[in-house]
Amino acid sequence: DALPIYARRSSEEQFLNDLISNESPKDSEPNLDHFYSNEDRSAILELLNTASEQELAAVKLLRGKKSASIVEYRNKHGPFSDLQSLVKVPNFKYRSALKVCDRIISHPEPEERRVTEFRPMGKVIKPEIRRERLEADRKST
Repeated sequence: DALPIYARRSSEEQFLNDLISNESPKDSEPNLDHFYSNEDRSAILELLNTASEQELAAVKLLRGKKSASIVEYRNKHGPFSDLQSLVKVPNFKYRSALKVCDRIISHPEPEERRVTEFRPMGKVIKPEIRRERLEADRKST
């Protein structure tokens, strides 16, 4: 995450073109597809196009309305053809779509939480203080 966004580009030429461009970054954000290799793009698109709402919600940044929005958009408009089309989904903006794609690449499958069983203690630990001493302390106070 410490690397600048442009460090992830697959094309150095595209990086240089974006730097010398006269347009502001908000007006023309680079296409999301430029940030990922073909292998990464196909893995992200496969998840976005085939996963159920529950499977999408397993990705940390896709919980709540975002996973439902993806499934609804996919049912209405068909499968995602490229990563940039993720920005057209309601509840997604450019930066959130970029973060979601990064998260999918870095953590493709959620890890199951380990559930520790409650184990009652077999013995109660008693202090090594004799009853006579406790009674003597009570009488002196």
